[in-house]
Amino acid sequence: MFSGKEKSVEEQLSQQQRETADHNRQVLDRLIEVMRASISKGSALRGHRDDGLPSIDNDDYVNLGNFKADVISRSKFDPVLQKHLETCKTSTYASYLSKYAQSDFITVFFNELQRAIVEEAKNQQGKFVYAVSADEVTDCSNTEQLAIVIRTVQKGGVIRERLVEYIAMEDIKGQSIANAIITCLESLGLELTDCRAQTYDGASNMSGKFNGAQAHIKAVQPKAIFVHCCSHRLNLSLNATSAVPEFRILMENVKQLGIFFKYSPKRTHILKTELDKADPPISQEKVHINYRFCSQWFSAISYKQCSHTMAMGKGFLVI
Repeated sequence: MFSGKEKSVEEQLSQQQRETADHNRQVLDRLIEVMRASISKGSALRGHRDDGLPSIDNDDYVNLGNFKADVISRSKFDPVLQKHLETCKTSTYASYLSKYAQSDFITVFFNELQRAIVEEAKNQQGKFVYAVSADEVTDCSNTEQLAIVIRTVQKGGVIRERLVEYIAMEDIKGQSIANAIITCLESLGLELTDCRAQTYDGASNMSGKFNGAQAHIKAVQPKAIFVHCCSHRLNLSLNATSAVPEFRILMENVKQLGIFFKYSPKRTHILKTELDKADPPISQEKVHINYRFCSQWFSAISYKQCSHTMAMGKGFLVI
């Protein structure tokens, strides 16, 4: 050990470790901020081939993915990131840029977001209760995914619905779905005894009276009342109206009204002008004619029915 004005070897090593740790924290802060900005915009992080370390001197980094491209762009004006990228090329230090590191970052974001959602959900007046909604969807990789949503009433009567989990399902029987929902809620620290409602679509594996997911959950928590999803019920009701000629005429009129304005910039301008002249003025955001929905509705009806209906309604179509 040295003595006097010079620091001991131990102190010098400790100082070097502190400086390295501080530098790594600064690097992580910047990388996390770059990734947060990309994720908040819904941008894909990875490119077609993003293996290897990016180079500051090479401007052809467009195929490295948005994350690495943004890091390189920012490093040109950030000495900390610039030093980090230069050091990674000549040392064994972690770059935090690999696809594995990106996945780790995403996992951390996901866990933190779940924690914040649960903390927000429990910010209620009186006893904490919640409702759960779930639905199945097949993603682009042909994997069955179960989306789970919790619904709470916050202070002031504000209703909050938050997506908390996507679960890959190999089995979509009612018992399996119920087990997945219960396991997810428990992992979030939400007691099933606090659940007061459950909402799903009308599929037998979800709403079945005996073997549906709702029945299995209700067997554990009788207070979790099942409510058939109102949006699905509305869709079923609209499909049933296809047998009513008057309603088919109405839907065709609404569809044509939307097409009349949408595909003519001149007509759209006139419509906006007239809305501004109204007293009180009508918000243009509230005027939205969903002709696409009407088209989907008509696709459920046979060609013969549509032709007959349009012939009947031809004289009633007023734009």
